[in-house]
Amino acid sequence: METQTLPLVPFGKYKGQPITSLLNDTKYLEWCKQQEWFQKFPIVYNICVNQTITTNNQNSKTPEHNKLQNMFLKNENVKKLWDIIINKYCKSNRHKILKLKSYKIEFEGSFNWDCIFVFNNYTQCPNGPRCCSDEDGISVIAQFVFTEIKPLLGDDYPCILRKMKNQIELTKNAYKDISDNLKFILIIKEYNSTNTLKDELIKIFTQSKIIVIFTEKIFDNLPSQIITEQRDQTQDITIQPTYQQEIEENKLLREKLLQAEEKIKQLEEEIISLKSQKQSKSIKDYFGKK
Repeated sequence: METQTLPLVPFGKYKGQPITSLLNDTKYLEWCKQQEWFQKFPIVYNICVNQTITTNNQNSKTPEHNKLQNMFLKNENVKKLWDIIINKYCKSNRHKILKLKSYKIEFEGSFNWDCIFVFNNYTQCPNGPRCCSDEDGISVIAQFVFTEIKPLLGDDYPCILRKMKNQIELTKNAYKDISDNLKFILIIKEYNSTNTLKDELIKIFTQSKIIVIFTEKIFDNLPSQIITEQRDQTQDITIQPTYQQEIEENKLLREKLLQAEEKIKQLEEEIISLKSQKQSKSIKDYFGKK
């Protein structure tokens, strides 16, 4: 990730440098937190003190988002997520993951993550007891999973990607001692794009080490919806219901207009016919007969 996308420190010894430089200097960071003027820089203050990233979208957390987030209050949904991550994305060459021992979950965690999971896994070292502390070579390793949840994602996905890359950079800095045990996930319910296919979206996020998972893989009776409109000559363009309704209304208006034009034409013909049948009047018709 390019450091130019991170917030820059506007003061002090790290002025003009990415905020990660300030976060790395723990002594200077603690000193800044004790200064009254530190709050005058809200973006840096929120990241350093409140561990939140300031955004302009104050309504990003919708009821649908909260509904999806609350689905992880059920143990079976958390275990399904663990199965997907462990079986597909956590194939370690050193330790073989045997089963889940326990887990913890935090909602609205550090750096604006919707959910932070800590999976404690029983693992087995192929090198035997000499490598691990247990006599049988069994140990427990924690896997940290940082998750963003999006009820609907469309052609604005680059904004989400940039936000998550900022979050990842800050998270890796905070968890740098266990960076190998971190996973970053984007959970999507509905995806609607006019230019980018589902597989292309997954590849784009994978390049930034972000795993994309659709809700149909985790939650029962909550299927994902994927609508991709390819606007080219080889494929039909899917018309949304609102546009289809406008087309029907326009068609009805055109029919009424044609009917009105036909009625006007008939009236003009009747007027011409009446004029041709009317006889011209003489002087006697105006003054009467004597």
